[in-house]
Amino acid sequence: MEGWPYTTFPTGWFQIEWSKELAPGQVKTLRYFDQDIVLYRTASGTAVAVKPYCPHLGAHLGYGGCVMGENLRCPWHGWQWDPEGRNAEIAFVDMTHPKARLTGWELREVDGLIVVWYDVLGRSPQWEFPGVPEYWE
Repeated sequence: MEGWPYTTFPTGWFQIEWSKELAPGQVKTLRYFDQDIVLYRTASGTAVAVKPYCPHLGAHLGYGGCVMGENLRCPWHGWQWDPEGRNAEIAFVDMTHPKARLTGWELREVDGLIVVWYDVLGRSPQWEFPGVPEYWE
């Protein structure tokens, strides 16, 4: 990244979107930490962030992927993924692939902010996001 003097990003919680900017059923591709993040909101209102590539054949889920109820549907072959990253449906087949999984980001939605956890070593969150009570929509 031009102008960024460091070779890596710090560990912590980072805001990637405002809650009010992500409507139910919406899918967005965002770029943070020198990588794409696919952010979507399920029909029931849960925000989910995942790595961009479908485990089936590698389609980018942020370009043509769509929300089907609670699932994210791949634009190539219609495989669906639940918010936990599990394969929920395979188009035209009465089965799922139990080992195929999307890689998700730890995400919190607090005080009108959507934040994800980033750690260059891939560790789980070391603390909870405290929120920003001064900011309330």
